[in-house]
Amino acid sequence: MHLALHDVNPQNGPLLDRCGVLPVASALNPQRSISMKKKETLNFRVSAEFKRKLIEAAKKEHRSLTNYLQTALTNLWQRQEATARRKREGANPK
Repeated sequence: MHLALHDVNPQNGPLLDRCGVLPVASALNPQRSISMKKKETLNFRVSAEFKRKLIEAAKKEHRSLTNYLQTALTNLWQRQEATARRKREGANPK
């Protein structure tokens, strides 16, 4: 099954944020929230089951599919960076 971030939710219309602006924490500066205009499109293939679970998870958090994915990935990247930073600091105690 093909998942496009511009798929339509039959109940709420497009799954993308309608205004095209999304506040997310910057991966470069996680303490600061910024608004990013969406200029890129991302399409990828997933199983029907994966797509169903993804849509359900986004609905549970009252998020668009795009917002859910961006938030989840941003949080993951922030945790990974924090782990890497702790490892670097542990290897180089002051």
